[in-house]
Amino acid sequence: MSALAAGALVAGVSSAPALADGEDNAEARAQLVQAYLFADEVASAVTVESGDRTDAGEEFANLDAELLGASVIVGGTVVPLSIDSAAASAGLLNGYSNVPGPFRAAAASGAVTDEGFIGDRADGYGAETASLDLDGLIHEIDPTLTPVIDEIELSLGVLASAASQTTGEVPVSEYLVGGAELRLHSPLIDSLPGLALLPSLDGNAVTIELGRGLITVDLAQLIDGGLNDQPANTTLLTPAQVHQIVTEITDLLTGEALGSLVKAVIRPVVRPLAEALEALLSQLMTLTVNSQPNTSPAPGQAFTVRALEVRLLPNVEAASVPLAESMVRVAPIGALGIVAEPDPVNAGGEVVGTVSGLLPGYPATVTVTDAAGTVLGVFEGVVPTDSGTAEVTWDVPADQPGGVVRLEAVDTLERTASDTVTVIVPGDGGEPGDGGEPGDGGEPGDGGEPGDGGEPGDGGEPGDGGEPGDGGEPGDGGEPGDGGSYTGDRASLAYTGGSLAALPIALLLLAGGGLMMRAASRSA
Repeated sequence: MSALAAGALVAGVSSAPALADGEDNAEARAQLVQAYLFADEVASAVTVESGDRTDAGEEFANLDAELLGASVIVGGTVVPLSIDSAAASAGLLNGYSNVPGPFRAAAASGAVTDEGFIGDRADGYGAETASLDLDGLIHEIDPTLTPVIDEIELSLGVLASAASQTTGEVPVSEYLVGGAELRLHSPLIDSLPGLALLPSLDGNAVTIELGRGLITVDLAQLIDGGLNDQPANTTLLTPAQVHQIVTEITDLLTGEALGSLVKAVIRPVVRPLAEALEALLSQLMTLTVNSQPNTSPAPGQAFTVRALEVRLLPNVEAASVPLAESMVRVAPIGALGIVAEPDPVNAGGEVVGTVSGLLPGYPATVTVTDAAGTVLGVFEGVVPTDSGTAEVTWDVPADQPGGVVRLEAVDTLERTASDTVTVIVPGDGGEPGDGGEPGDGGEPGDGGEPGDGGEPGDGGEPGDGGEPGDGGEPGDGGEPGDGGSYTGDRASLAYTGGSLAALPIALLLLAGGGLMMRAASRSA
């Protein structure tokens, strides 16, 4: 945290410095006043900052009293910036920053509490807290304008802004502008006779004190809804609004309420005043309410909100004066993931879990569990590389049962990711078989077809009975089943089938022999 003071804010040769020392993943900064000249930093005031690595936690500061006389140098012109000491004493000019870790950041500037909220003390505090004396810029724009308008000041009420962001979410912001007025002095009106006792002329946004030559413009009346609750980057003192101001001043100075005598006195100055105001206000400055340079920052980019930003001499982009600025930046982070390999893995082997999407410098935890939820191993304090990855190696026990194992990673944001592998046990043959159904011993052989014994003799030469049939090949009883050898009686029956088949042949031969014996007897 630092609070800087300067008497005169002058252009430097370097651009705005990086927050902290560039090592932080997340950071927050609050600045009440910051001025730039042609994009170079020329001032910082009430700067409060935090970083997750360099200065983590909350910081809070009040305005340094030495700041109550700062100036902005625009070209060769000094533009005094005055801070009201009463506002500083009332605690309306503060700075707050908080970075508890890489994924959250908050900042608040101006009328804020020591907890970073826009305070209740800002409500109803209508007094001036700061002002810019712009007299010198009249001569910068056109020296011939000074006889018509010789003084101009921007007076501001309570200012405050607050911003916060969490990784993965859009930034949240709010702001407060308690009032903004332009105060001009016209020597042309002030020199007119007989106007000192006349009442003020009041319009919608303009009040004219004829006797003093003072013109006050309430800028809140130029936009619907006033200065607060406006969309980001709402502009004031646009060409249309400048024309609205000049028209209202002209109408007040030529209105029927003045009476003919007063109008006769004022009439000669109305046109020169209107032309001078148009020329001056169209070149002097623009104001941006709820200023947000980057409304949709990419992951890792900063988000900034300013209650009000004043651009002096905008046509030549001479200087920018952001007021009540709050900036936050949080660490970008991708989706958390983990890949476990190899899959499957043998019991006794090893599994490598590769975690991705981590924030460098912030460890994770990886837990290994089985299908029943039993914890098999825990890896704590797993530190990622600069690329946001980390590895763990789980040695699978040799006696680890087969089945699914889960590796789950948990990061600092309590996000989770998981992957699974299947453990197998080598050589267990899988599930044992049931031995199958026993064989049925096969079908027994049919013993073959018996021989037909040949054709009998025709009475000539006695037949020889033909060749006896061989009874066919005996059946082999089929192959026995693989459930064990079958040793039933059918096996023996199949084996003797050949002998039974030969019996008819023997009988035929005997019969044939008998016939031959009879024939021989008859011949004798």
